[in-house]
Amino acid sequence: TINRISVSGNDRTNDHVFLRELQTRPGDKFSRSNVILTQQRLAALGLIDPETIDIRTNPDNRNGTVDIEYVVAERPSDQIELSMGWGQRQIVGVLGLSLNNFSTRNLFKKGKWGGPYPMGDGQKLQLRAQSSGLFYQSYNFNFTEPWFGGKRPNSLNLNAFHTIYSNNINSGNPGKFKVTGAGAGVGKRLRWPDNYFTMYNGISYRRYQVNNYGQVFSTFDNGTANNIFFTHSISRKSISAPIYPRSGSDVSLRLNWTI
Repeated sequence: TINRISVSGNDRTNDHVFLRELQTRPGDKFSRSNVILTQQRLAALGLIDPETIDIRTNPDNRNGTVDIEYVVAERPSDQIELSMGWGQRQIVGVLGLSLNNFSTRNLFKKGKWGGPYPMGDGQKLQLRAQSSGLFYQSYNFNFTEPWFGGKRPNSLNLNAFHTIYSNNINSGNPGKFKVTGAGAGVGKRLRWPDNYFTMYNGISYRRYQVNNYGQVFSTFDNGTANNIFFTHSISRKSISAPIYPRSGSDVSLRLNWTI
């Protein structure tokens, strides 16, 4: 019988981010399959080096119990993207920021940031901008809370974007095509048929503004259109590691429909 469970080696990530992923709990019977599943769940967070996870067991034969300690080694998982290229006689620049261990609750508590930004709760924040001047501009925002509410593994995803296409900039009647959108979705882990299944449901809105830009829609080259669409998906992901998987599979089925 499992007696005590602990996680050590984490300096930047709060304990609850790892503890809530454990499939071995005090009072349960020791199960090798649950230990392996826990190892996969910890590796899937993307916050630690999956190759160095050390699982230490301390059995007590007198009481018939065992203590389990998961020793992890954190690694930087944030990304900064800065690039510039040349294509179609114009310069294209990209600036992106991906924070994979964000903490909204510490946003206004600078003394608890734990680094250059509020970190420690495993939330993901992505900001990205791409532009070639007046011809093309794109701005994207994405935020994911993997445990919305903190009690169940139900994820919340929020996203928004704004894109501008232009043509005939040098002419007296330039055209523009703007797309603005936002969306939200909720994911849920399923216990059936097994613990590797996930279900996701989302809703998105897009607004199209067309001004003298007939390359996109054949029905009109001036005007405004609105679109609301829903997304449903079910997936099963059992890979052993997110970067270099040696076993498992990743299968998903996705449905989009609009009104």
